[in-house]
Order: sequence, then C-alpha cells, then structure tokens
Amino acid sequence: MPEPSLLSQFRTRLGEERFSRIFHEIPATGARGRFS
Repeated sequence: MPEPSLLSQFRTRLGEERFSRIFHEIPATGARGRFS
C-alpha cells in the first residue's frame, strides 16, 4: 500500500489524464488490490 504522498507524486508525474486512463484500463479488483 503506497503512501498518499507517493501516489500524489506519481499522479503529478503522469498527469491526471494518464492516471485516469491507467486506472480505467486496470480492472477494479486489480486496482483495489494494488492501490487500495
């Protein structure tokens, strides 16, 4: 489980658009398991 700060930096680097695309491509279960 990555820290909020790490996620913030990752989100900033990719940009919200790319970040959203990645999450949309990743299955809900996979996203929840890895990031939640």
